[in-house]
Amino acid sequence: MNTKIEWKPYPEREELKDDNNGNTHGEMHMSDITRLQQDLLAYYPLKGDANDYGGHKLNGTPSAQVKFSPGKWGSAADFTTSGAYINLPYMGRYANQYTLSVWVNLKAYANVDPQASEWGTLFGRLSVSHTDGKLLFWFYYDHATNPDNQAIPLYSNGKISIDEWHHVLVTYDHLTRKLNFYIDGSMDAEHDLSGSVQPADRPQLPTVFTIGGWFQASYAYASTLNGLVGDVFVFMVNVDQSGVDILAGDEVFPSLDDAEDKYNLKNHAQLLGFPFVLILIPVFIAIVGIAVEMYWISQAQKEPSKPPRMSTQQIVDNIVAKVGIPATKDPNRFAGRSDINIDSSYKIHLDVGGEGHHIVGGVESGFDGAINLNTKDKDSQPPYGNIPLLVLLPGGISWNPPPQYPFKDGFADYITMQGAPLTDKNIDEMMRCLRSGGLVELWIDSSFKSQIETLCRKLNSTPDYNSFDEFHGRAGYPKVRIVSNIRAK
Repeated sequence: MNTKIEWKPYPEREELKDDNNGNTHGEMHMSDITRLQQDLLAYYPLKGDANDYGGHKLNGTPSAQVKFSPGKWGSAADFTTSGAYINLPYMGRYANQYTLSVWVNLKAYANVDPQASEWGTLFGRLSVSHTDGKLLFWFYYDHATNPDNQAIPLYSNGKISIDEWHHVLVTYDHLTRKLNFYIDGSMDAEHDLSGSVQPADRPQLPTVFTIGGWFQASYAYASTLNGLVGDVFVFMVNVDQSGVDILAGDEVFPSLDDAEDKYNLKNHAQLLGFPFVLILIPVFIAIVGIAVEMYWISQAQKEPSKPPRMSTQQIVDNIVAKVGIPATKDPNRFAGRSDINIDSSYKIHLDVGGEGHHIVGGVESGFDGAINLNTKDKDSQPPYGNIPLLVLLPGGISWNPPPQYPFKDGFADYITMQGAPLTDKNIDEMMRCLRSGGLVELWIDSSFKSQIETLCRKLNSTPDYNSFDEFHGRAGYPKVRIVSNIRAK
């Protein structure tokens, strides 16, 4: 049975309307959607910036030559000038499954760099020939006991034509050791790597370096695409044909002339869980010759009588109104969810000692959307302004004595701390304030190993020192991830 779903464009994205009322309609299999929702690593719409809208803060950095031009779905990144490329952050080394999904429009079979290059970069290790539009994917892997960078060049059978938008997808499954090319939603080539790659070998995640071009110091710019790229997805799963159909836009919605199938596409996209995994799905509709921007899926339509969701700032304002400035030490006045009018659908992130997101002197710290718990109200880093989203704790800048967190038990879904001391008091407060099944992530010195072990024992958990680090080592401390296995009372 098909399940109809309500849609609305992501509010910060470009959007085109299909009629004067902003209405459109559609139908989709819920099972197709849920297969993708938990495995998104990164999403680059490339609509005016190179930011990752998948939630992991894997933002790209465009060179000065990158432009944004009209694309298939809104705008797209323009790599038609030598030196145009987007640097990508480190996303991890290994992945047993992955999918790269890219929309591309080649403007010419020609090199635009001062040094001739046969291939133009699409995304990571996926390239396209400057001669005839054929695709090249460099499959990298390490042997089981040695990070030795083995490489296998793999080619598509088909070719990308000039001045037309094409959807290109590459997917790999280490269980079968097969890598597949898809062009415009159809299987193009299947490569069986089982003769070269062994089950114990470690396939590398192919998201290294750049989108659209490449910087090589020895001869300036190289491998500039000479084309446009839009709506790049990276999934940590190998998608099947139904997933390809969704990403390639083949799951076309019913005709706009069918009045019985029309219904409004409403509701905002929202974050579901941590670390900010977004449910999303591209929806492509041709309406009077105009393509509607890619859409994000949300939950089923809310009842009109329900109040709008609070922003994080509104939640902080309600907390402060409840606990005071600085926060009370009286447990009877601590804030619970019911006290500030939020339910379990709100995902609460507490950053202990947090000051908000910064990149200063190559060191990256903090989070844009976290509730910052601090004993001071001024930022310790340039521009030394007020700390955003602050719940001010008593105790002064020395955190002495260490204060309680002014929240009732089980208030938070996610607690982070960077660089601050993991004291016995912090351990007790983290355990008390974290909900059952919640997550703690710490970026702290290895000298706190015994305290980390204590926190793990209290949360009935084990430390994970190999989880994805959204700061890519730039926080100055190693990351440890701890999932609470304490059962709810």
